Amino acid sequence: MEMQIGETAGGSTERRGYHTGDLFVLGKGLLATTPKEGRYYKKGGKMVEAKSVPTELGKEKPMGEWNEMEIRVEGAKKVTFIFNGEVVHEVFDMKHEVDGEKVPLDKGRIGLQAEWAEILYRNIRIKEMPAP
Repeated sequence: MEMQIGETAGGSTERRGYHTGDLFVLGKGLLATTPKEGRYYKKGGKMVEAKSVPTELGKEKPMGEWNEMEIRVEGAKKVTFIFNGEVVHEVFDMKHEVDGEKVPLDKGRIGLQAEWAEILYRNIRIKEMPAP
């Protein structure tokens, strides 16, 4: 699961590509449910490998100010994406295919994006929460 990072060009109100806060479900055989776009699923016998769900424009702070992103992961059950204090996406029931079987996606890597734009980070924190 990815939360896009990359400044919207010139504070544009027009969608021209991907924007900070957009949700991506990337990777072979990943499945998840999100209320905004329905279900990521096998379509026509082929697994959907990448899907994006846009975040409403205008959520970024003005250029020169820091945006705040928080991603809360509750195992395979739920991921909440918070952008500048506002929940912008929620994803539920994460699974991946292993030998043709759908199994919970309850572990994985944490990565920081660094691809098409200059991206600066500060105050990165990873906090393990106690189980409920």
